[in-house]
Amino acid sequence: MSGWRDGPKIQTSAALRSALQRWLDTEEQPQTRLDALRTAAEVLKLAEEVLEQRVLEARSFGHSWAEVADEVGITRQSAHRRWRHLDPTANALAANRERHFRPARTPASSPDDWDRWRPESR
Repeated sequence: MSGWRDGPKIQTSAALRSALQRWLDTEEQPQTRLDALRTAAEVLKLAEEVLEQRVLEARSFGHSWAEVADEVGITRQSAHRRWRHLDPTANALAANRERHFRPARTPASSPDDWDRWRPESR
């Protein structure tokens, strides 16, 4: 899906970018195996958090489990099993967005009346 349903472009988490940079910096220097392990674990944890947030955002914009799974490279069933706990939050986000950006009632037929129904004028 594309267009307005996909929403604004999203930036990668600053914490993840910072951890990746530390990882790259430490890979070029001598370090103990435990230091390397700790850095890799930190990057993995942050990447998982960002991935979960992106799945939540995709689901809140109406993307199917098949679409999510295809982007991540896993089966639809695996994606659903892994992130199904996010659906109530995604549904709440979608409902909240709909409430704020769609008029509660149909506007009157006059163009002047339409202005008072636009979300920007609330």
